[in-house]
Amino acid sequence: MMVKNLMKTAGRARTSALFFSLLLVIALSLPVQAGQESAGHRLAVRVPPVLQVETDDFELVFARGRTVEQAKIRILSNQKSTWQLRIKGGNGGEFPLARVEWSLDGKDWAELSSLPSPLLSGGHTGGWREIEIHFRLTLPEEKSAVASMDASEYRVQLAYDLIVF
Repeated sequence: MMVKNLMKTAGRARTSALFFSLLLVIALSLPVQAGQESAGHRLAVRVPPVLQVETDDFELVFARGRTVEQAKIRILSNQKSTWQLRIKGGNGGEFPLARVEWSLDGKDWAELSSLPSPLLSGGHTGGWREIEIHFRLTLPEEKSAVASMDASEYRVQLAYDLIVF
């Protein structure tokens, strides 16, 4: 009986070996067949248009005796179209807003307004573009006007609009 069991086991082992050999031959032949066939696909990368402005300076504070301040803005544009940066201000009517002036170069000055005014135009920036804006507070020279504006500090809120043409 033991011999019969050994013969059955040997027969199963040969059958199993034959089966696994056949599977190995099939598995080895598949990459060759797959390598002979060609497949292709098209890859399209689409970057959405980006136009962004960032700043940390939303409020200017002119302290007593200090009439010049600076703010920095960063602009990012990956578009080919032209953009325009506009600036506007507000102060709650505490003093005439026109007394605050801005400049990109520190030489040519323009009055700050509560209506958006063009500040800068451009196109593709090729990364973040940093812009420094100079601000100054122009106080009147008459003594009566100075007495009425004798505040310890002057606060102005800034807002920037970035639009595309």
